[in-house]
Amino acid sequence: MYLLISEPNFTDDLECLPLIIIYWFIPHHLERLIGTPNLVGSWGGRLPCIEMENDSLIYKGLFMNAYPTYYLINRFLNSFMILQKLYSIKYTKDNYSEKDIILFIRILEASKEKLSPYFPKTQFIFLFNPGSSKEIPKLKERLLHNKNFFVIDFSNDEKKIKMINTLMKSNEYLGIDNHPTSKTHRLMAEWVTEYLNESQILQ
Repeated sequence: MYLLISEPNFTDDLECLPLIIIYWFIPHHLERLIGTPNLVGSWGGRLPCIEMENDSLIYKGLFMNAYPTYYLINRFLNSFMILQKLYSIKYTKDNYSEKDIILFIRILEASKEKLSPYFPKTQFIFLFNPGSSKEIPKLKERLLHNKNFFVIDFSNDEKKIKMINTLMKSNEYLGIDNHPTSKTHRLMAEWVTEYLNESQILQ
């Protein structure tokens, strides 16, 4: 998103209207951003590598080109099934560093900053996929104290979580870190619209 918005002609064909950005977050987005070894060693070598230097965001190209040795080593280890299982790193709420969280939020802030001059009253809605905020609690804590974002998290809504659990049992909801199904998309769209109306953001 950040790299697309950074294109010089991105706003040329867009009408200057009030803008609401809804970003639907899953924890795997952080793995993709920082380039975890198991990810870069499988399909993630072609993901963009963005780092922060002196409080500035620097795009370094694809991970496979920015860090070729790192890419090749992890590619080799992931080519063996048994090594892949041994080497695969499962990132949980304790594995993300403060640096990772800060980089992630800075990219979101920069995306909003780039759009704000073109679109009045830009609102950035950060939507946690239900359950994902409990995986990375320090991310939610930082976002709640950041005036750039309006945070939506349904994890504490017992009725909605019960509905999600029902969908999971029928394989219509694939968990906090997988691609949502069409039914999940529709359900989340309804919940978010209802929430934004109640909060008068859509008024």
